[in-house]
Amino acid sequence: MRFWRSSGLTILVLIFLAWTSACSSPTDSSSSSTTVTLTSISASPATVSLAVGSSEAELATAHYSDGSSNALVYAQWSSNTPSVATVSAGGVITAVGGGSAAVTVTSGTLSATVSVTVPSGTSLTGLTVNPTSVNLAPGATQSVAVTAHYSNGSTAALTNGQWTTSASSIATVSSSGVITAVAGGTATVTVTYGGYSAAVSVTVPTAEPASNGDPWYGGTLLWSSEFNGSSINTAKWAFDTGGGGWGNSELETYTTTNASIQNVQDGSYLDSCLVITASEDSIGNWTSARLKTEGLKNFTYGKIEARIKLPYGPGMWPAFWMLGSNIGTVGWPQCGETDIMEMIGSTNTTSSTLVPSNSTVYGTIHLWNSSTSSNASYQPEQYTLPSGIFASAFHTFGVVWTSTSITFYVDGVAQGSVTPDSTTGTTFQQSFFILLNLAVGGTWPGNPTSATVSPQTMDVDWVRVYQ
Repeated sequence: MRFWRSSGLTILVLIFLAWTSACSSPTDSSSSSTTVTLTSISASPATVSLAVGSSEAELATAHYSDGSSNALVYAQWSSNTPSVATVSAGGVITAVGGGSAAVTVTSGTLSATVSVTVPSGTSLTGLTVNPTSVNLAPGATQSVAVTAHYSNGSTAALTNGQWTTSASSIATVSSSGVITAVAGGTATVTVTYGGYSAAVSVTVPTAEPASNGDPWYGGTLLWSSEFNGSSINTAKWAFDTGGGGWGNSELETYTTTNASIQNVQDGSYLDSCLVITASEDSIGNWTSARLKTEGLKNFTYGKIEARIKLPYGPGMWPAFWMLGSNIGTVGWPQCGETDIMEMIGSTNTTSSTLVPSNSTVYGTIHLWNSSTSSNASYQPEQYTLPSGIFASAFHTFGVVWTSTSITFYVDGVAQGSVTPDSTTGTTFQQSFFILLNLAVGGTWPGNPTSATVSPQTMDVDWVRVYQ
């Protein structure tokens, strides 16, 4: 009997030890699990403006250590000034009287606050929006500001209106009032609050504007840069940077930050463009940008064209031009230079030969004259707008380049031609690269004056090369 009792006890002990060993095993999944903790909470909207008697439902959100978030159901709501605004257990704020209040949602030790404004002794009388109409290219966005108007004449920014669109296939709108263009057509975006509403008229063009009568438009396109997207395509464009005058006593320092892709108003169309910005700082130093295709793409013959809106004012010197790709070995002017378009800004709106004007552009070639061993320049183009200035609208500037001639165009119309003679050798029978820049000051335009407005921009819709 003692043997069996002892053996039974031994068996029980062994079973117990096996069980405790299994429970403490490092392979137990519970010991390797990750603990997810609540890290913060938020309330939306975070600011509200309410007329007396109106209400706003708040949304509380829990944020966790693993990056996830969920609606916060179990929370406590309170108002620090119930005489101004009360809040229900479910987070519905109601305006009671004029003033300001802070409504707080709490979960454990965490909290978030909503700022509440109630105009004193007033009632809501209407809403206005800014802007009231927009023209957006597909994919472009526009934020709309809403103002609430009250019976005592006061106003307040409204961030908690309800947004709708009449045609989501044309334009959508977010809960915060950001309109996004989808496709061509017209739509009405409406914000509603407190029984009042206001509308934004949205136009989305069905196509980009025509290219101003370009006779080669739609032809065989060899290369182009359309400047769409959110950033400059570095596979097509490189930057020249730095200062030092650039051989012309220019004032600017070129940087990579003075050029960007932005939406630019183009008549009724909001167009995506390369925007080169010349800007003066508080002590008179200017920065700008200079882009080039050197090392990325060279061209020999064809039509090289760009659609550009120019800056204006004394000291501005925008240029769309080309340099011979062998400049690194032979130098300038032996490499050759074709200035497809240059303008030297001024306070003037009329022009005579080489007098700066915001309404005149020039087309020029520079080269080395081997017979005289000197720099030679030919300027077959000097075109002045019949009215207005080049800063008022986009225009196309281009050249048709063959082995024997270079013809300069403005808005698809030939303005002059040059035929390099035998003294130029093969300068203009080799490859060139393209440049775009906005210089400030220099030997030709002179320096900016008190009449110069900063910043100035050179807006480039596209650059295209046909062959």
